[in-house]
Amino acid sequence: MKFKKICKAIIVSILIATLSLFFTLLVIPSPNINHPNVITYKSINNDYIETEIANSKSQYVNLEDISIPLRKTLISIEDQHFYSHNGLDYNRIIKSLFTNLKQGKIVEGASTLTQQLTRIALLNNEKSFTRKIMEMILSKKMEAKYNKDDILEMYFNIAFFGHNIYGIYNACSYYFSKLPKDIDYAEASVLVGIINSPNRYAPDINYSLCIEKQMQILSILKNRNIIDEETYQKAQKNELNFTFSKNDNHDHSYYFDAIRKELSTLGLNKNLNKEGLIITSYYDNLIQTYVNSIIKKYQHHLKEDEDIAVIIMKPYSNKVIALSGGLSYINSSFNRAIDSKRQIGSTIKPIIYYLALNKGFTYKTEFLSKETTFHICDIGDYSPKNSNNKYANRRINLIEAIANSDNIYAMKSSLYIGSENIYSYLEEYSITSSIHSPTIALGTIEMSPLELCSIYNTFASEGMYYEPKFINTVQDFNNRILYKDPLNAKRTMLRSKAIEMNYYLKSPFDKAFKSYTSPSLLSYQTKATFSAKTGTTDSSTWVCGFNKKYTICVYLGTDNNSQLSNAKIAKSIFQDLANSLCPIEIEFYDIPTNYDTFTLINKDTNVTSFSYIKERKLFA
Repeated sequence: MKFKKICKAIIVSILIATLSLFFTLLVIPSPNINHPNVITYKSINNDYIETEIANSKSQYVNLEDISIPLRKTLISIEDQHFYSHNGLDYNRIIKSLFTNLKQGKIVEGASTLTQQLTRIALLNNEKSFTRKIMEMILSKKMEAKYNKDDILEMYFNIAFFGHNIYGIYNACSYYFSKLPKDIDYAEASVLVGIINSPNRYAPDINYSLCIEKQMQILSILKNRNIIDEETYQKAQKNELNFTFSKNDNHDHSYYFDAIRKELSTLGLNKNLNKEGLIITSYYDNLIQTYVNSIIKKYQHHLKEDEDIAVIIMKPYSNKVIALSGGLSYINSSFNRAIDSKRQIGSTIKPIIYYLALNKGFTYKTEFLSKETTFHICDIGDYSPKNSNNKYANRRINLIEAIANSDNIYAMKSSLYIGSENIYSYLEEYSITSSIHSPTIALGTIEMSPLELCSIYNTFASEGMYYEPKFINTVQDFNNRILYKDPLNAKRTMLRSKAIEMNYYLKSPFDKAFKSYTSPSLLSYQTKATFSAKTGTTDSSTWVCGFNKKYTICVYLGTDNNSQLSNAKIAKSIFQDLANSLCPIEIEFYDIPTNYDTFTLINKDTNVTSFSYIKERKLFA
C-alpha cells in the first residue's frame, strides 16, 4: 500500500513537472552559449591565430579533430541515447528515479550531455529542485537551437579533467602529450573516466582506481558493441604512457595576457560564459617570431635573475604589434612589459630636451660638461656622474649631449626647464609620481616598458600620442560587434619640434661625436636609419628607438634590483630587432617647411656628422 502511494506521488510529481516544463518552455528565450568560455584570436592581418578556453588557456578543438574513440566512448558512457533524445532522456530519468528510491540515496544520475553542458555554461552545481528544473528547461531550448555535433563539440571543450584542466586539448596534452585526434580507446576510456569524477579517477591522484574505472568502461563499450573483441583485448593490454606535462608552447602567451587584461578593462570578459568571443588583435605573428627568436639567441648570456621585455608598436597608431614579457612564460608568467615599473634612466632625456626646445633651446645651446655638484633647495647637494666618470671638460651642444648621454648637460637642462614642468608634462601620458625630485633628469621616475614605448611612439608619430592598445575589435560568435577600437589620438608635442628631436636622436649612432666618450649606440649600427636613446641604472638597461615604420622598446633588468651583469645585451637585441624589421633603408621624416639641414665636423677627427635639421630664423 505504501509503495503504491509512493508511485502515485511520483507520477503526480512527474505530471506537474512536465506541465511546468511545457509552459516555461514557451516563456524562456533560447540560451546563447555558442562556444561558451571560448576566445578565438585573430591577428592584425585578420589571420586565425588560435582558439582557447578562457581561464584555462586550452585551445579550442573542432569536433572533426577529436578522435572517433573519444567521441564514441564519451557518448556511450555519459549519454548513450545522445543522438536520439531532444535534451532529456525520459526513460533514464524514470529508471534512475526508481533506482535511487530503492537504494534510499542517489546512486545514479540521469543528466544528458546537453544538461551537463547547460549546467557548466549557464548554471552552477547547486543541488536544488529549482536548479534542476531550470537545467531541464534550458537543455530543451539548447537542443532546439543547436545541432547535436555543436553540443558535443562544446561539451568536449568545456569539460573538467582535474588539476584545473579544462577542455579536451589540455587534457590530452597533460595526460598523454597527444592531440585529441590521436587518442585511442585505451586512452579515451581513461579520459572519460576522469570526467566522471576527476578527483577520484585521475591517474596521478589514484592510479589503481583510474585503471579500475578504465577496465569498467572498456567492458561497457564491448557489451554495447561499440568495440569488438579484438579492440577490447588490445585496449586492455595497451600500456598507458602517462606524461603529466602541460602544454609549453607559450610564444605569444605574454601578448595574450595583455589582451585578457585589456578585455577585463573594457568589461567584456563577462560575455565569455554565454556567447564566447572573437578578438581581432593587433598581434603580428611574423614580428612576434622575430622577437621570440632574438630573445632566445641572448637568453643564455644572462644571469639567473635577469630578464627581458620587448614591445613593438606601429607609429601613427596605438597598435602594439608584438610583445614579450620575459624569457620564459613557463618559469614566470609575470608580464614585465606591462606590469613591471622600473626607473627609466637616460631614456627620459628626449622628453627633457623636447621641452627645452620649446623653451628656446637650439642645437647650439651649450653647457659646460664637467664633474659638478648641484646645491638644490630643500634637498641639498647632488652630484650626478657620467658613465665611467668621463666628462668633456668643455662646453658641449645639445646634439653631442644626446649622442654621449651626458648627465651634466641633462641636469642643467632640467633645472632650466623646472622639474615640476617635466612631471606635469608626463601627466599627458598618464604617468604620475608621488615623489617629485630634480633627479628626474637622470630618469629616477619609474615606468613600465609599455608606458615608455608609448612616449617614444609619440616621437615616431610626429607628436601625436596614441594610448597603446592590443585589441582592434571584439565580437561574439553570433557576429555581433561588442567593441571597436576608436583609435583616439591627441597631440602632445608640436610636430616641428618632435621631428627636430627625431633628427637629433640619430646622434647616438653618429661617429662624428666620438670624443671624450663614444656615442651610446656607435657599435650597434642599424641597416635602416633609427632614432634611439639608451638608459641605464644599476639594475636595468633600456633601448628605445623608432623610425616611421616601427617603435621598439627593449628592457633588460633584474626582478630583485640586483646588479646587471651585462648591460650591452639590450643594445644587441635592439640592433637585431631593428635589422630584422627594416633590412633596408627607408625614408626618414619629412623636414618641416621652416627648417634647413646641416652637418657638423669633429675638429679632432675631421669626421663629418649625419645630416641634422635646424629651424630657419626669419630675422638674424
